[in-house]
Amino acid sequence: MRSPLRSHEGPADTSSEGPLAATLALVYRELDNHRAVVQALSSSTAVSAVEFSVQAPLYKGSPRIVDALASAQSMADKIDVYFQHAICDEAERVRFARLFQQLYLKKNPRAERQDLFLASGDVFAFSFDLVPPMQLPVPRQAFDAIAAGPHDATLLAKLRGGSSPDRWHLKAQIRLFLDHALNPRRHEVLDVVTAAREIGVAKPYVLEVSASPSIPGYARYVLEPLVRKCGGRVVWLPT
Repeated sequence: MRSPLRSHEGPADTSSEGPLAATLALVYRELDNHRAVVQALSSSTAVSAVEFSVQAPLYKGSPRIVDALASAQSMADKIDVYFQHAICDEAERVRFARLFQQLYLKKNPRAERQDLFLASGDVFAFSFDLVPPMQLPVPRQAFDAIAAGPHDATLLAKLRGGSSPDRWHLKAQIRLFLDHALNPRRHEVLDVVTAAREIGVAKPYVLEVSASPSIPGYARYVLEPLVRKCGGRVVWLPT
């Protein structure tokens, strides 16, 4: 059963997670591309559960959001409300980014700019759990994708032998940095530059995916066809 929507004003619950690492980037022309990817992940047979959390100031942060949430019937509807009235609305997104900056610096007056930027990646948080690779129709394809990237050879051998990994290995988090959604610190990464050229944009939106550093290729295997179908690209980040 898929996880219900969790909307709140505190930090996302990470107590059940292992040491995930930012190993992938999603490169888009528009943030509306990501909106479609999130909806696709929510219905993917390779995904066992999804979790969505919203923090202040975005959580019920405008009358339009409150009104739209009142008529939302499902988790997908509620996610879409935040995309429509905040994330994909540039004026509102910038307004919320400024509000977040004020709130964060009030609470952390000595914080550096980088601290603010990284913290903004938790305001609009989406994570998903993958099914164990052996439950896929063709597990070998997933194993080959894992082997093609950085991986733990011992864990991969166990997976090929039919074992299921610890749950945290199957979790992935997608971070959209509200402070600067373009995420310019990644614009000089060669693979990001190449992806941007392929989709025909000079300054793409770059979202970061944190996954198990032991088998990050599995998250890429699931994300790749969905992101490409929606007009984006998945690339490796330098570690």
